[in-house]
Amino acid sequence: MANKQIKETIGLALLGEGILGLIYPKKYSLLWKVGPEPLREAMEKAAENPELMRLIYAVEAGLGFWLAQSQVKKLKK
Repeated sequence: MANKQIKETIGLALLGEGILGLIYPKKYSLLWKVGPEPLREAMEKAAENPELMRLIYAVEAGLGFWLAQSQVKKLKK
């Protein structure tokens, strides 16, 4: 897979995750409550602060959009 395609795929994943987090900040944060205890505790605290998580997910969606569209712009016409 070409470098541009990898970056676009990462951008689309960030965009999708950001949008889901914006819509369901608590549920989506708890979805990732896996792994070591410190990570699980962090995700529980994140779920307790849905407005902060919405902000973080909005930034993530914006970065994902920027990354994906920047790769499309690089294509030759």
